Amino acid sequence: MADPAIQTFCCFNPGKRAKPALLALTEFNSSNYNTVCLVSSFIGMVGAIYQILHKKDYMHKHRLVSLMCGRGRKIILWLAFADLLASLGVFVRSIVKLNDNFVNRMDESNSTFLFCMIFSVWTQYFYCVTWMWTLCYTVDMCLAVQDRPSHSTLYHLFCWLLPAVLTAGGLTLLYYPNPSCIDPTSQGLVDRILPNYFATYLPVLVVMLANPLLYWHVAKHLHRVIWTGVGQWTNKERTIVESVHRTFALVNVLFYICWLPNLVSAVLVWIWPMPDLGIVVTLWYVMAIVNPLQAAFNCLIYSDFSSKMNVPWYPVDHPPIETTPLLSTNNSSDEGPS
Repeated sequence: MADPAIQTFCCFNPGKRAKPALLALTEFNSSNYNTVCLVSSFIGMVGAIYQILHKKDYMHKHRLVSLMCGRGRKIILWLAFADLLASLGVFVRSIVKLNDNFVNRMDESNSTFLFCMIFSVWTQYFYCVTWMWTLCYTVDMCLAVQDRPSHSTLYHLFCWLLPAVLTAGGLTLLYYPNPSCIDPTSQGLVDRILPNYFATYLPVLVVMLANPLLYWHVAKHLHRVIWTGVGQWTNKERTIVESVHRTFALVNVLFYICWLPNLVSAVLVWIWPMPDLGIVVTLWYVMAIVNPLQAAFNCLIYSDFSSKMNVPWYPVDHPPIETTPLLSTNNSSDEGPS
């Protein structure tokens, strides 16, 4: 999972006499927790690999739909690539932590801290990249419905460089100038941890707020453009728009499912003076499940994984062509359907 708590204390061994709040941190190194991470990240990798390898050209009589399909496919491939690398980081970290020798050597060697730091950077960076590609996909759909060109170079700069800056900034303040396993009882800990929380969760919050608004804009323009483009409104046109609406709704809902637990956990840690440890640990397990599964969810949403699903640009079972359109330009040339 991508959480500042595991990045901060992933190699901290509190000992048996520590307070309950500190003992809860050992859950990150437990076999149960890492088994959950291992399974969910493996499923995520399978979904991402399928998304990358599965290629199918889709042509539709509506030029706009074909255009959005082609442009969106390019972004989806990079999103799947970032999902794959993020899930791979969680997968490898879980395998190593399931090794008893690793847990026994914690706080005793620099190798455990180095491993902890490397995979903290790895997972946080690539998950942040996936958030940026998710946002760019929405922005590009907004440009497509307005028949404006894509900006591939800017997308790549934004999606690869901004996460690098955020990850480097947050983790540098966390690990510098004393790169070692962090003791939660140490002085000045808040000043080291808080910037990393902002660097991690501010992009998530931006995507959660911006994507619904952008998708609403896309859906509204798509309705108008398809109507004016073909001059009629039949079951085919209605099916296309409804499929896009459902897909956009799923994108937003599943993104919230994957990352809202992380935000709730962060709020509990910083706002609630004495959070219930049972609730916090439960949230950690939920995050361990849904964070890596983002790749599998994206596979289901963005591809024709199943012929029974209304996934983007692949409407299922076209209804019979109407001989008489419900609405046509003969009835109204300036207004779309109500």
